[in-house]
Amino acid sequence: GIPVFKLTEAESQKLIRMEDELHKRVIGQHQAIVALSKAIRRARAGIKDPKRKYDLTEMAGGSGAKGMIAALAARATPAPVAPPKEKKFKADPAVHERGLAVYSLTCVACHQPNGAGLENAFPPLDGSDWLTGDPTLPIRIVIGGLQGPVKVSGKDFNAVMPPHVDLDDQKISDVLTFVRQNWSNDAAAVTPAQVKEVRAKIKGRTAPWTAKELGR
Repeated sequence: GIPVFKLTEAESQKLIRMEDELHKRVIGQHQAIVALSKAIRRARAGIKDPKRKYDLTEMAGGSGAKGMIAALAARATPAPVAPPKEKKFKADPAVHERGLAVYSLTCVACHQPNGAGLENAFPPLDGSDWLTGDPTLPIRIVIGGLQGPVKVSGKDFNAVMPPHVDLDDQKISDVLTFVRQNWSNDAAAVTPAQVKEVRAKIKGRTAPWTAKELGR
């Protein structure tokens, strides 16, 4: 049969970055070829019709033939990719692996693999201070749910997130740690003890939270 390889979260992120870089290189080379083809066609048109004059400087944004070559080379060379910013909070691979598993089953449909959410439907998790601030806020939302209008990252959303009664303290802490430290997020891990404490404080609550109740 076909061998199956299981990648860690770090390995998956590395492959994604490599794919993005390769994609940029291919796009850059394609743009260079298109630009060169246009320059050749325009030059040939000028030769066929002496009344139509074309300047290579105009064609390629450079100074003469050398400028054209330099301009095309610049288009073919992708912009340098900045190294990922070092994060303050170091990820625990085991926790992130468990958190990713929970996220893939429970959260990904609404909040998407890249944490960007869905426009006009579900808010983003990447860059959201709802998530990366006080950890008791996302804990309360996961346990109790959320309803009504909210503003996240400057955009308005109005949807319902049901309470996740199927997740125990460990799974909630794992998935919240994963999303608080994934993508561009950089926040402290959430522990099962923190989840347990919040759960005890809101025991008996049956209605989903509103932004106003959460101080947002």
